[in-house]
Amino acid sequence: MFKKGSILFFVMVVILLIASPIVVLGATHEKDVKGAQDHPLLSRFPGSVIRYYETKESDEYILPTGENIGEWNEEGERLDSKVVVGDITRITYEAPESTSTLKIYKNYKSDESS
Repeated sequence: MFKKGSILFFVMVVILLIASPIVVLGATHEKDVKGAQDHPLLSRFPGSVIRYYETKESDEYILPTGENIGEWNEEGERLDSKVVVGDITRITYEAPESTSTLKIYKNYKSDESS
């Protein structure tokens, strides 16, 4: 009646037809990490996804303020940085793969001047 090869081929086609929409939907509808949201003072680069999100109330953070942020002075203090205290929000975005860092920076600067 049916050859063993044709039954196997039929089963593979059925599996592909069932799995294809799942793969396509999963790849095109990425979501932010659970509980994440954009900061109210910054807008998101179009097409980017939040990969890391953390908030802390009343914490310290070393804020880079210049070019020598990886250097230390003789007293053991970081150069070109200052310690800020307050509520801290850390957000890591993943932009579309074809997007350059310069394009993201220019987008940020244009939002800043608006």
